[in-house]
Amino acid sequence: MKGWSGALILVMVLLVVLGVVVTGYVLWEKEEVVVEVEPQELDLLDGMSVEEKVGQVMSVAVVGTESASLVRETHAGMVGLFEVEDMDAGEVGELVTELKRAAIGGVRLWVFVDQEGGPVQRLNEGFSEIPSLEELCDEYETDGVFQWGRRVGRELVNVGVDGVWGPVVDRTNKESRVLSGRTCSENASVIVERVGVLIGGLKEAGVMTVVKHYPGLGATEVDPHDGFGQVEEIDWEVYESLLDEVDGVMVTHVGLGNEELPCTVSRMCVGPLVAKRGEREFLVMADAMEMAGVSEKLSDVEAAYLVLLSGVDVLVYGKDADAARQLEVYRELVRLYGEDELLAKRVDESVRRIMEVKVNGGK
Repeated sequence: MKGWSGALILVMVLLVVLGVVVTGYVLWEKEEVVVEVEPQELDLLDGMSVEEKVGQVMSVAVVGTESASLVRETHAGMVGLFEVEDMDAGEVGELVTELKRAAIGGVRLWVFVDQEGGPVQRLNEGFSEIPSLEELCDEYETDGVFQWGRRVGRELVNVGVDGVWGPVVDRTNKESRVLSGRTCSENASVIVERVGVLIGGLKEAGVMTVVKHYPGLGATEVDPHDGFGQVEEIDWEVYESLLDEVDGVMVTHVGLGNEELPCTVSRMCVGPLVAKRGEREFLVMADAMEMAGVSEKLSDVEAAYLVLLSGVDVLVYGKDADAARQLEVYRELVRLYGEDELLAKRVDESVRRIMEVKVNGGK
């Protein structure tokens, strides 16, 4: 009995010392101790090689069932799916999984696709046939537009796709065939209201959105795929109104005013986006870098260099840029990073912005 008594006394002493409540009474309340620790900012670039940094500012094109070797060789932070129209949902899911497994260094790989509906829909087999944006704006009530956004988003999430290059927010121009069926309205307020609802549906499903085509293709009759066109002004009202809702803005290869080089390489043209990026969290991406609107003016490497210097965060490559072409740009940017302090600074700024979104999630 003495042994049990001693043990009981020891337990009671411990309870008192630890401030435990016994029979409803606090025997001893421990004083709260607050230790102030100086906050340390986590640099998301720590440990990243030059090769990995340059890879983060490139979205490489994966054409069909092409292997994931290009993702590994370029340390790509993002890929776009092209010529996948004949693949079913299961095959797309397998391809996306293969691509994400190929990502080097444990940094999340984003997979994007053009899935506007109407004339531009990459994924078809096992996916809903999406009305064109023109039809969504003209024929559907607000709730219907939202439901379509959520439906499309859920289908993309189911196969591992992270985001869409869209919706289109260019104004309708009935005299131009460049964006036939792909626009919502001539009226900026209608575009903002209707497309904003569509973006809301996509966001609810967990899909990132990158609106296009800044500074606005509605006023040109030249498709940047085919040549160099010009617009008189930036359609700023539409873009500024949507910046809080979107994850990014895609800049296309048209000249602004009398400029003889595309907006993508013009600090004056990209400048308003760069200024707003300081207040709101979004990325700036360049339209397909092989388009004639820029390739007629500059070599691939010159274009990539100047686009990054203008303030753009991501160089997007499309299906007409083969792997060798993309690899050449990647390797030259890696080389230039070590020689050009301004380029290195710009790449670091963009990579940090991209990594913040990848770590913290999109909007």
